[in-house]
Amino acid sequence: AFNLAHIIKAIYGKNKKAIALDMDNTLWGGIVGDDGPENIHIGHEDAVSELYTEFQQYVKAHKDIGILLTVASKNDEENALAGLNRPDSTLKPDDFIVIKANWENKDRNIVATAQEINIGADSFVFVDDNPMERGLVAGNIPGISVPEVGAPETYIETMDRNGYFEVTNFSADDLKRNEMYKANAQRAAQQASFGDYNEYLRSLEMTGIIDDFISQEGGIALRETSSIPFRDTPEQAAELKAWLAENKNMPGAALPALQKAQEIYGYLPVEVQTVIADALEKPLAEIYGISTFYSMFTLVPQGRHKVSVCMGTACYVKGSGRILELLQQKLGVKDGLTPDGRFNLESCRCLGCCGMAPVMMVDGDVYGNLTGDELDAILSKYE
Repeated sequence: AFNLAHIIKAIYGKNKKAIALDMDNTLWGGIVGDDGPENIHIGHEDAVSELYTEFQQYVKAHKDIGILLTVASKNDEENALAGLNRPDSTLKPDDFIVIKANWENKDRNIVATAQEINIGADSFVFVDDNPMERGLVAGNIPGISVPEVGAPETYIETMDRNGYFEVTNFSADDLKRNEMYKANAQRAAQQASFGDYNEYLRSLEMTGIIDDFISQEGGIALRETSSIPFRDTPEQAAELKAWLAENKNMPGAALPALQKAQEIYGYLPVEVQTVIADALEKPLAEIYGISTFYSMFTLVPQGRHKVSVCMGTACYVKGSGRILELLQQKLGVKDGLTPDGRFNLESCRCLGCCGMAPVMMVDGDVYGNLTGDELDAILSKYE
């Protein structure tokens, strides 16, 4: 029930985007300013250090799937950086978009960070071991999430149970989100250092490149959607032509035409979209817009079997990234269709089987608690 609620929440855009982290007794055990960076608990020397290391690994896994990491800590910045720069610290200064380690109130630091990276302060989850600090932030920032973390061994469980970051799709942009936001923050800081905006633009030394479009119509550039050449059979072409001749005058014919074409070909290459556009006497850009708007359509060839690797939080933390890498090596593709047309590999954000993490699905078959050793045996079942 919790997993389903998290998925529904994500569908309606209610998931969080960023974590604001305290440091002392949150990212490590002890107070770095009093104990010194060499004496805080982090690493693998004892059980307490292991707990904080596991939490840092958990936080970093969120960064790797596009969650923005920031610091809101009452500390001298020099001490804060010294703690993060310990060799056995999983998190390093570069993992954070913004580090605010000072003696300002934490709610003000979080609001300032939100303004710097141009997201709402209510998009944050604030993690702090101190209940007084949690109360102040929760009371002063409407909509922010402040989990009631207890002992360090409960941090991960508390975060997971709340499902702050469960989303339903995953893309390459998610992997690059921290870098993009960090670059935006750096540009904003650089812009603020210039008195004249034109001077700032000149300092960027930007250049522009104008490339050729494959074709252009209605203001939309249509590019090849697959590296595999399109080939159809006379029977396929005749079936689509006959359907279009019979139904081209029906109201809203474009959508059912695309559905019929995908039923015939398995996907919608530009060549097929062009046939439909010509038959319905519509701009190709309109047909292309419909085919890219609806998630039921695909513009690339599909394999005989669909392999989906869950990259949701629970699965990613337990190693689904490594499972995906192994599949990419075994199948010879980063994503999409394998050269032999046997498999179509994709990543997704939740398969609804968090208790079996890490999980993958082949067609309708679910495989959980994966280690990687069983992948060859699983793939051999599907010809």
